[in-house]
Amino acid sequence: YIVVSIFVNPSQFDSGADLTAYPRILESDLLMLNGLADLVFSPDENEIYPPGFSTYVTAPDVAKRWEGECRAGHFQGVVTVVLKLFTLIQPQAAFFGEKDYQQLQVIRQMVRDLNVPVEVFGCPLIREQNGLAMSSRNRNMSDSESRRALSLFQSLEQAKQQVRMGNRNSESLMASIVKTLEEAPVDRIQYVAIVDPESLEP
Repeated sequence: YIVVSIFVNPSQFDSGADLTAYPRILESDLLMLNGLADLVFSPDENEIYPPGFSTYVTAPDVAKRWEGECRAGHFQGVVTVVLKLFTLIQPQAAFFGEKDYQQLQVIRQMVRDLNVPVEVFGCPLIREQNGLAMSSRNRNMSDSESRRALSLFQSLEQAKQQVRMGNRNSESLMASIVKTLEEAPVDRIQYVAIVDPESLEP
């Protein structure tokens, strides 16, 4: 059986405005599933966090850097809700997109650390025709924001090309990425990092 969960998780948002603006398009999501799922689990917020709820899971070390530094409490909310969903649904396997790569590694570490009997698979990132990563949030961007967001893909592609040509200097590669983003122009760069794919350490 294939179970798909659709839930906008309030505990992983560090901004009330971001939570309010996040797209909630259940009917559209169901249409996109096109009958793939045997069951869609789309609980109400009070079903997941009933009155008096106060138990949270501490995120593992792999959550400390990068998004963890920029979004306080985000990964605590992620691991808490994912563990709750695993407990409720009891899947044999779970599939998460590689677009949120750090989140995928955080969930894998949580599953290992807590002996959760679930095999976690990463699903390849899917892009629009122009290269922009597909995301629910894309519909909230203006045309100019979308063009600037595309510079992230362009900067990564340029860095990949440099690696193919023999550049193995991480400082040089990161500087190239930053330059492309600044020229877009991206207003604020929170981090650019080249990391170990599992530990996410530089």
